[in-house]
Amino acid sequence: MEPVSGSRFQNVVLRIDGELLHGDAALHFFESDWDAHGHGKDPAFDNVILHILVFPPKPRKSPTRWAIEHSLLFIDLLRQGLESYAEEEVLGALADGETTALEESLLILPLEKRYEKLLKAARSRWLGKVEYARKRLEILSWEEACHQTAMEILGYRYNRAVMLFLAGDYSLAAIRSGSHNVEDVYGAGKGKWKLSGSRPANHPNIRLGQYFEWVHARPNWPENLVSWGNEFQRAENLAPATYSKKSLQLGSRKRNLAKHVLANTVGGTRIENLVCDGFLPFLAARSGDDYFMPWYHWFPGDVPSALKQLFRRLGEESSAMGPHSNGAYQGLVGCLLEK
Repeated sequence: MEPVSGSRFQNVVLRIDGELLHGDAALHFFESDWDAHGHGKDPAFDNVILHILVFPPKPRKSPTRWAIEHSLLFIDLLRQGLESYAEEEVLGALADGETTALEESLLILPLEKRYEKLLKAARSRWLGKVEYARKRLEILSWEEACHQTAMEILGYRYNRAVMLFLAGDYSLAAIRSGSHNVEDVYGAGKGKWKLSGSRPANHPNIRLGQYFEWVHARPNWPENLVSWGNEFQRAENLAPATYSKKSLQLGSRKRNLAKHVLANTVGGTRIENLVCDGFLPFLAARSGDDYFMPWYHWFPGDVPSALKQLFRRLGEESSAMGPHSNGAYQGLVGCLLEK
């Protein structure tokens, strides 16, 4: 497969039922991008036989306008979410001892400057997450975007793609109606689940059970999430030093989230990952408000021990380095990925 332009590739070979097909492929975030980008009227795309999609197609009531017979869901080929790949790259660098130069470059800086560097790198990762959320909201309703994102995150590392795929097939409305049960959805993923290496608590059947319990207890949880998000004040033009877990009342806000949005069905670091990878970026994309400071100071989710050790070496115990928080670790990941 040879890249020709930003979204078109030549010399693609497909084997369908034993028959070899030759042509081009087009890569898009969403199926609707084909029409939005005018490819249907562009002769350069006449030979496209495969549509590679990052996100699942949006369900349609009317016949499709796209003439591409074969499609491939890119995210379904990934063993885990893209964020996990970034994390693995960092962990690989830590394991291989490739971070010495970065550590030395940070250690020669005053603690305040180290904090500023982490803050800048964290802001970059935050903006990336918000942009990801914005793109998903371009094609999905708020309710379905929340639903798909929640299921994806509950899939943990190995089953994020499968959970996202199933969330597209089983909408929040369908689960809320009671027309499907956990066994239906789990069975639909047969042959796709990756169970080796996963802790028992992260077994997809258990996570699906949690989500069904969550939806049945809080059927309109995406709207409850909006109300919860409105508790935060806009934080666009205030100095970072103004904020802390205490000033933002993150402890009480977490308890309110657990009760009013999650119905106390999800615990542990899953709450932190839902908030930091899903809820706050999506609230920011929806409203235009800047939730960066709550996101930065929020409690850290799943943090590998190697990353914690690196942060300690850089001065975690000093208040000048900032808090033990999601954003501090995200900033460190960002710095490592920049090197």
